[in-house]
Amino acid sequence: MDSNTDNMKSLDNWFIKQSKMLNKLDKLANEYKISFLQYNVLLHIKQRGSISPTEIAEAIETSKASISRILRVLQKKGLVDRSYGSTQDRRKIMVSITEEAEIIIEKLTKKIAEIQF
Repeated sequence: MDSNTDNMKSLDNWFIKQSKMLNKLDKLANEYKISFLQYNVLLHIKQRGSISPTEIAEAIETSKASISRILRVLQKKGLVDRSYGSTQDRRKIMVSITEEAEIIIEKLTKKIAEIQF
């Protein structure tokens, strides 16, 4: 076997392991009616406190449109609150998590820590 074939097999194995890990994480998050990506967004908001959607998008390296959709879903589920950054500029929106989200983050984080990959 040449080194290119070995490299391709190693890369393929890595992708398979990553996929399995993400599937496990998504299954755990689904127990709380959220996706693993939504959990990551909630966790990021918790760590930063009140934060703008733009800052979230930059931090987790995704588009502002994707974050807007995720935040809409999380707000409908009662997991995030949106507020205006100032009364003068209602374009600036800040996001924070609710008490229900705090509980989910705590429980899900414990379950994730127990996973054997």
